[in-house]
Amino acid sequence: MDIDDLHPLRDRVRYYHILPCFKFCKGKSKPTFDFQLRSVLLDEMSIKMPKSDKVIEEDPFLLLGFGVNSYFDIMLDLMKMNLLITLFLIPMYYCYSHNHQKALKAGSGPKYNLLQFSLGNLGGSHVKCEPKSNVFADLILSCGTGRVDTENSLFGVMSEQIESKIYCTESSIWADASNTGYTNCTSYVDEIEMKNRIHTQCYNKTKCTVDINNIYKTNSPANIVG
Repeated sequence: MDIDDLHPLRDRVRYYHILPCFKFCKGKSKPTFDFQLRSVLLDEMSIKMPKSDKVIEEDPFLLLGFGVNSYFDIMLDLMKMNLLITLFLIPMYYCYSHNHQKALKAGSGPKYNLLQFSLGNLGGSHVKCEPKSNVFADLILSCGTGRVDTENSLFGVMSEQIESKIYCTESSIWADASNTGYTNCTSYVDEIEMKNRIHTQCYNKTKCTVDINNIYKTNSPANIVG
C-alpha cells in the first residue's frame, strides 16, 4: 500500500499513455487487476461503477493532480500550434529552397541539403561597384558580406576620356549622351581569360587579388595594352 501511494502510476501506465500517438496501435486494452477486482465487487453488490474510476483507468495521469495534467495540456497545445505553423510555412520553405545561395552552398557542403530550407538561403546579396586605376598590375576584389560571385561578376575598362567615373555597367555608360563617340575599351578585353582569372583566384573567397597583366586581346591599340 505504501508503494502504491508513493508510486500510483507504477502498474497503471502503459506506453500508449506516455505516447498517445501509439494509442491506435494498442489494440484492445486490458484493465488493471485492481480495476477488474473493484468492478466485480461492485457488480456483486449491484453498485454502479463511478465514471471517475473509468476515466482514471483510461488516463492514469489524472491521479497526479491538476498541475501535472495542466502542464501536459499546455505542451500538447504547443505541439499542435507548432505543427499548424509548420504547415502554413511550407510555401515559404519552398521559396527558400529555390534561391540557391552559392555562398551558403559552397560553405556548407553536404549540409546544404538541409540548410537550403533555412532563412540563410533567402538571398541578401547586393551589387558592389568599385572603379580601379589601370596603372596597377593587380585588381583587388572584396566582399563586405558573403563571398565573391565569380560566375556573375561583371567587369570592364572605362576610357580616360569619360569625365564621370561613377558608371557600374556598360549600358549605363553608353546611355549617357555625353559619352557618344568615345572608344568602348571593354571590347578589347579578353573576357574569357578575365573570367578564368577571377574564378581561379577568387572562388569561395571574401577577398582576392586578380592579376590583370596581359588581359587584353592581341589586336588591342597600344595605349590600351599599356
